[in-house]
Amino acid sequence: MAEELPLFLGLNDKTVTDIPKTVEKQRYMTSVAPKAANPGKWVEQPRMPIPTGEHAVIECQGKIHSIAGYAKHRVDQNFHQVFDPASKSWTLKAPFPLPCNHVAGVSIGSKIYTFGGFVEQNRCPHSKCFVYDITTDQWAPIAVLARPRGAISAIVLDGKIHLLGGRDVRSVEWHEIYDPATDKYTILGGMRGSTGTQPFVGQRDHMGVAVVDGKIHAIAGRMDSYDFNTSLNAVYDPKTDGWSFRAPLPTARSGPSCVYIGGKIVVFGGEATGKVFGTNEAYDPKTDTWEALTPMAIPRHGLHGATCAVIGNMVHVPGGGPVPGGQVQAPITTPSPSAKSMRHKNNGRPHHQGGRNAFNDDASKAYRAGRNSSPATPTARLRPACPCTDTGCKVTVRFEPPTRTLAPTPAPTVASALAPPYWPASAPNLRLVGA
Repeated sequence: MAEELPLFLGLNDKTVTDIPKTVEKQRYMTSVAPKAANPGKWVEQPRMPIPTGEHAVIECQGKIHSIAGYAKHRVDQNFHQVFDPASKSWTLKAPFPLPCNHVAGVSIGSKIYTFGGFVEQNRCPHSKCFVYDITTDQWAPIAVLARPRGAISAIVLDGKIHLLGGRDVRSVEWHEIYDPATDKYTILGGMRGSTGTQPFVGQRDHMGVAVVDGKIHAIAGRMDSYDFNTSLNAVYDPKTDGWSFRAPLPTARSGPSCVYIGGKIVVFGGEATGKVFGTNEAYDPKTDTWEALTPMAIPRHGLHGATCAVIGNMVHVPGGGPVPGGQVQAPITTPSPSAKSMRHKNNGRPHHQGGRNAFNDDASKAYRAGRNSSPATPTARLRPACPCTDTGCKVTVRFEPPTRTLAPTPAPTVASALAPPYWPASAPNLRLVGA
């Protein structure tokens, strides 16, 4: 933890220590949704020790866990960084058992469950799954996936874990439920509309998920590549085991962060061809409408697991990729809109295409051996990773929702959203990292 790394790290290009200036032309900050009366604000938090992207972000008993991902010029890291909002400090915990990226994960009680991931850059999925006990700081294996994949969307509903979509050699529409009590999976029908005339829910990966009133919302994502992003807002009802549709996300994208807080689903960040999104939009399930919130100060994508962490009335967003793809990782930790105010509102470079230095050879070989012997997954030739850049970020920022007393104002600029007087007076040493 004593090592002081640059604010940003390039994946393949070790000379990169900041966001490339060319990203200014790639940032997309706007929304066609009507502007919220109280759009919230972003507040800087202590930077991550290691700039990371395409990692799992999971809240567990008041602390934020960042697991695996792209970091320190590799796509297969096992770092396990933990942020304590109370002390505003980061620590390193037991390393993740299988170095990889695009890991899905959730927490139940004092345990974190992870599922799948890629051992190479956005390709070569594995089937390994693990549980981490925060009381013992130890990882243990659990039942493996019958169908290996990465970039799965995971969410807890009624004590069980729903695994939606993801990518094998292509995006899939698979829907499974893992029961921690029995260590077994139940395979459901694919993510499809409840009638023949409804749009197809899947195949999708890199999408955001949230639970509202006992139903799962699966929002945005992509099919195969961010050239084919979607704005779908599909809702799964476990009582009927069927899918229906709500008002689509105004700004189609993949790789966004998504969370239900203060009675609304907040979706921010993401990527598309030649774009990285700072766009921040909120969905009201009661009115089936969207509105625009304050955009991210540093647009990012590539947070998996729960994609962000809610602590109190703040949404914490550690790390991510500040350029399309994964060529740069950031150390930012930013908090997002506060639940209380939301409640009261308004009755770069292509993917690595050669060389093994960035990959974990043993994990890759194990993946191929397991895949070739698994009857559950059809044999297929692995195609090259989809074109994008590889970056990761260790900036930690959070989005703070506005208080009820705030008067309607235009969305602040990136500078004013994070500059004083918005920073807490009690934490004058906090600074914007990498902006």
